[in-house]
Amino acid sequence: MTIRVVSSFLVTVSLGLGLAACSIEPRSDRPAPVIDRSAVPGASTVEPPGPPLPQVRVQPLPRPLPLESGPPAAQPQMSMTPKPKPKPKPPEEVATASPPSEPTPQAAESPTTPPTEEPAAAPVPAPAPKREVALPPAEITPKGNQAVIALLDSAKQYVARSDWDRAAAALERAVRLEPKNAGIWHDLAQVRLQQRQYKQAEDLAAKSNSLAGNDRQVKSRNWKVIAVSRRARGDDSGADAAEAQASVEK
Repeated sequence: MTIRVVSSFLVTVSLGLGLAACSIEPRSDRPAPVIDRSAVPGASTVEPPGPPLPQVRVQPLPRPLPLESGPPAAQPQMSMTPKPKPKPKPPEEVATASPPSEPTPQAAESPTTPPTEEPAAAPVPAPAPKREVALPPAEITPKGNQAVIALLDSAKQYVARSDWDRAAAALERAVRLEPKNAGIWHDLAQVRLQQRQYKQAEDLAAKSNSLAGNDRQVKSRNWKVIAVSRRARGDDSGADAAEAQASVEK
């Protein structure tokens, strides 16, 4: 049984090999033709002409108008100077800035109220006119230390020549050396009286009276200077009182 199966297998193999040898064709050097499988058999490969394309007319673009002859327009020049920046306000000023004042109800109710008229200022009394009065002669009394006496002697010589400016300058130097000398203040008051400086002459005579102490003679002479100064400025009542006081101090 086994022998029959093997023998039948061998016969079948040999028959298959023989049939395969008969079917193999000899090899040729020419390449096999390429067949286009996409083309339909029996159809022509040349495509038929399509419909004619429409003709497009191209219109020429409009030419720009010629520029007018003339100088070109001047272009605005830009200033390159930077504008100054506003300075920021300090924080204190911003914080303390007062809000805008609102109108009061009273002002809103009566906008046509006429402004109140301020009372007229009282007129300033005009100074009394100066009068021409007879001036007493100036007498310089030399009294003090040696330097003061030298200045008083110079003032006496200037008085004799009616050189009132130099006489006043010498007396001012002397009063700086002895500021508590009542006689020098009196002599300077007499010179200011001769210079028609009546108010200053009265003040200097009053200063001399404050330093005279018990020297009644100097006080009496000072009151006479005060009387003449007041009368020259138009104060007759004050002049009468000063003359009365000069009589008391004698």
